Amino acid sequence: MLNLQAQIALMLKAGDYLKSLDLVQEENYKGFNKADWSRWSLYRGNPVLMRECLRKYVKTQLEAVFGEEINQVQWTNEKGAVESEIARFKKEREENAMRAAEERARERQATKEAKIGKPRIEILLNANLTDLEQPIINLEFILAGPRLDYTAFNSFRDINKKYELVFRNGVNVLTLQYLSTFNYAGYRTEMEKIGLQVSSLPEMSAEIQALIQKHAVDRNSIEYIISGIKERKIYGKAVIVFRDGVFQVWSPYSPELVNGYRSMKKVMRWNPVDKVWTAGDIDTINECLNVIKETQPNWEIISPDLDRVIAELNARTEAARQPIPELEALMREGFKPFPYQNEGIRFLCNTKTTSWCSTTFLGRPLTCARLKTALIALARPARSTSTGCVPRATSSTSMCRT
Repeated sequence: MLNLQAQIALMLKAGDYLKSLDLVQEENYKGFNKADWSRWSLYRGNPVLMRECLRKYVKTQLEAVFGEEINQVQWTNEKGAVESEIARFKKEREENAMRAAEERARERQATKEAKIGKPRIEILLNANLTDLEQPIINLEFILAGPRLDYTAFNSFRDINKKYELVFRNGVNVLTLQYLSTFNYAGYRTEMEKIGLQVSSLPEMSAEIQALIQKHAVDRNSIEYIISGIKERKIYGKAVIVFRDGVFQVWSPYSPELVNGYRSMKKVMRWNPVDKVWTAGDIDTINECLNVIKETQPNWEIISPDLDRVIAELNARTEAARQPIPELEALMREGFKPFPYQNEGIRFLCNTKTTSWCSTTFLGRPLTCARLKTALIALARPARSTSTGCVPRATSSTSMCRT
């Protein structure tokens, strides 16, 4: 068995080797898994936590690289040692984060109160890595120096919005997901045009830079584009998705487009809660697409999988409208259901008996023997559902003669 110092040195070498293989995932026994990759930089140097982090990789990866020497490390910890060490470790990190936050608050206040010199923007780093799965990393842009005039301040606010800064707790903040794509040079150039000097970006450790890349936003994702439309950051695009059984149409506000929706033969419905237009069927969404193209010819229409969804819905509807042999056997000769009636009957038969359709139309469980009654209830709903009255099955208005 190696002495403690030799064990620590070997564990450091083994952990650094695993982290160098890949960034964030264990793939075919190559490198750390996602959680351990994040923890290693924090656990590095602590023998108890390094043992807990590395021991699962001894047989799968480390023996092949370090040979039998890796088995000379004591991989078991004393009972309760890991829990107490993690608790101490977390407490220490929280105390450090609190002290850093207090220091940053004093620095921020001192920067704001400094009215000497030219108007400028000081950039401070706010990093709290207590929770590595959801770290707090952002840049704070503090406006310092003499007060800006009305025109310059409006320009300052518009530039911040353009570069995706948000105003939070009295400070303009660039959040974690946008740090990797922040155009510092462009931001500084635009601010200098309105008379504001911008400080240099603060230095960031390799660990923080890796976390920034890990949490970077995908600007081509549908969710990012929809969020940008809702927050009025993205213009000139319309997104069509199929969710919750309806087609959702996300787009910036356009009076021409709204008037086009209102003049449609089909009905587009406005959802005031989610602030989205919805279309209930294929014909409506096709007419909606034509309206968007006519009223906003320069817009980009993003409709992932729309053709596939429409094809699946058409196939599902066609299958539901196919004849039902066991039903037609119960009917008078020369009569058969309309296709839409077949679709409705299949819906009723696949619905639980406690649902509204069985209690409203029949008042009792649906069975194959009552398919004929279900057909009539769909074709000509009873005037009084409380009495269970339904039209006769021989009515030519509820059947289609062959």
